[in-house]
Amino acid sequence: MATVRGSASSSIISVLGTVNASAQSIAKVIEAGSDSVDMLTAFITKAKEEQRKAHLFAMKDYDDNLIHEAAFAKSKREATLVRELKQDAELAKLYQQNHAEYAQLLAPQGA
Repeated sequence: MATVRGSASSSIISVLGTVNASAQSIAKVIEAGSDSVDMLTAFITKAKEEQRKAHLFAMKDYDDNLIHEAAFAKSKREATLVRELKQDAELAKLYQQNHAEYAQLLAPQGA
């Protein structure tokens, strides 16, 4: 009887040891998951703050940059047009005809 009890006790202790080891493994997995979530949260918080600052600077000069870029692009187009039309009389004549035709397409009806 003592042998059966000892054997049963050893089996129960062995099972409890396995349960304990499994519980510790699960706890480690949960801890690793929690650490991963913490790291991801820190990364996202940092990125969010960096983006907020970048937008702050971008918006400060946005209107000025938009005006300057549009004005410069238009000036380059106009300078190129003037230069080419001065150099080529036939091109200037065709340009005037085409410009008038396109302007007429956009003119309000009856104007």
